Amino acid sequence: MRKFLLLPGLLTAPMIALMLVAMAVGQALGQSPSGFNPVEDCHLPCWNGIRPGETTLLEADTLLTERGYRLATVERDGTFAIPNNINYVPEDPNAVCHVGLGRVRLMSTTVSEMTLQVCEGASLGHIVSMIGEPEGILPFVSLVSYKKNTVTVVLRSEMCRTPLTPHSDILFIVITQPVGSRVLTAEQILESQEDSTILPWRGFLPVWRYDRLFPGRVVCY
Repeated sequence: MRKFLLLPGLLTAPMIALMLVAMAVGQALGQSPSGFNPVEDCHLPCWNGIRPGETTLLEADTLLTERGYRLATVERDGTFAIPNNINYVPEDPNAVCHVGLGRVRLMSTTVSEMTLQVCEGASLGHIVSMIGEPEGILPFVSLVSYKKNTVTVVLRSEMCRTPLTPHSDILFIVITQPVGSRVLTAEQILESQEDSTILPWRGFLPVWRYDRLFPGRVVCY
């Protein structure tokens, strides 16, 4: 009987330790920037009500305007622009600092791609907290992929030189329309292509560990 009484205690201690670690990480990361707060049921790859592949440019313009964004102009904002995009900037300094809306064809009326430039305050840990763990990574371009490549996170620091952690700062988030059922996950790509450079997510491991887990793949140049 004493052994059975000790067992719950032995199981509880590790669980409490894990909870304390999770709480510490959450406090260290802090809250995500206001620009990432979910709108209703809109979570990446939906952002602020905009869904690439579904939302029209006119609808996206209205949604951005309602949330305090305006079209970027050279006179007010300088020459910076996300290439081949219709660019918006926020009035709120704590929001995502640049938003680019792209389309597949010049005459298309639907948003096919959306680029969010993150100036400060957001890290990979915030994205993991919101939508879960990534599907794959490309270390040599510091890229993390989600949801069959419809969400791509580009980190500010070089993954091949700086350890990947929940605190890794985000530079860009690119959201694209779904390509269809032919889009493969990182796992499926690796099974079908021996020379694939996409590595399945295995957690916040050092790059050399990924190199050992997937020998023969291009991890870093």
